[in-house]
Amino acid sequence: MKIIFMGTPEFAVPVLEEINKHFEVVLVVTQPDSRIRKKIVYSEVKMKALELGLPVFQPLNINKEKDYILNTECDLIVTAAYGQFLGKAILNHPKIAAINCHGSLLPKYRGGAPIQRAIMNGDKEIGVSIIYMTSKMDAGNILAKKGISLPLELGEKEAFDVLSNLGAKLIVEVIEKLKLEKLIGEEQNEEEVTFAPIISNEDELVSFEKEAYKVYNKIRAINYSKGAYFNFKEEVYKVYQAKLYLNKKGNPGEIIEITKDEIIIACKEGAIGLLLIKRQGKNTTPVRDFLNGKGKEIFKIGEIIGGER
Repeated sequence: MKIIFMGTPEFAVPVLEEINKHFEVVLVVTQPDSRIRKKIVYSEVKMKALELGLPVFQPLNINKEKDYILNTECDLIVTAAYGQFLGKAILNHPKIAAINCHGSLLPKYRGGAPIQRAIMNGDKEIGVSIIYMTSKMDAGNILAKKGISLPLELGEKEAFDVLSNLGAKLIVEVIEKLKLEKLIGEEQNEEEVTFAPIISNEDELVSFEKEAYKVYNKIRAINYSKGAYFNFKEEVYKVYQAKLYLNKKGNPGEIIEITKDEIIIACKEGAIGLLLIKRQGKNTTPVRDFLNGKGKEIFKIGEIIGGER
């Protein structure tokens, strides 16, 4: 079974590794290298592909630079968080099909940020789906899907790790079946479709005018990739770890308590304890260390932190 694999971020790495254990990966397609402070940075998938000794192709526009792919014989194209839409010529290229490992229980959360949106929305269950790829985003028939519970303490990184490993095993099972027969799959119910657009800067902004559990879910949903943030005294503070208090009370945005480890801020209902933050222009630090420095001069009980602009 010859496979062209397409993926870019960390989520796709376990999928590539597991496929490579069982089948022949003839080409890895990933996004072009980025440049950060004059340093060239490879995608996580490219680094893994080079480690495995696999050929890598990085088109700026895959549909305009498709000839290299079309000249590479394959039985399947497998994608996992690749980052570009595939045109019909590429989708029709493999002998069997093009399939995708998507980080949600479709038809819920079609789009680029399904895991973050599920956490942000306080879902009790998350999962992965293996689908046929079509010209419509994440709309193909479902070949397999599997869900797991989403504990309140699970954050973005933990959810990504669990789901990428789950998806890796599930997609190998699907490929083994496709070797034997053509699968029809389950048609998605369009009436149940929801979307998960990429997280915007506006999505990252914390409003203490909302219920504490909503603030907490926002923080843990993006605490690995981006970090939620709030503005205070003309500075931006990012929050990477917090504690949820359902019974503490105060005016929304009011600093109601400062302990040796936490800055506790009231919300519309309940409160949030800040545990790990990053002050604008500074390094990420535990609140304990921040308070042992200049934090006590900046944050004081009774002050109000503004919500959304």
